[in-house]
Amino acid sequence: GVVYGVTTNGFFLADGENSYIFVNMGDNWANPVKIGDKVQVDAKFSLVSGYCMLKQAELEVIGQNETIPVVSVEKDLTFVTYTWM
Repeated sequence: GVVYGVTTNGFFLADGENSYIFVNMGDNWANPVKIGDKVQVDAKFSLVSGYCMLKQAELEVIGQNETIPVVSVEKDLTFVTYTWM
């Protein structure tokens, strides 16, 4: 997929207009990706508060400056947290 958003603890990945997911890399990850990078991810799937995400990911950047149609982001994000109910 293609990275379309980066936070301090992960990034958002899309592989189509309606196919996207958050990849949680943890609190202290050394960010090797940027928007437009095409990445290959091997991770565990998780469902948290009704939202799908990937965690414990290993990733490889396989391309740069890629584009993919996604819904626009309305607010800058620096950290994504989930509250268990």
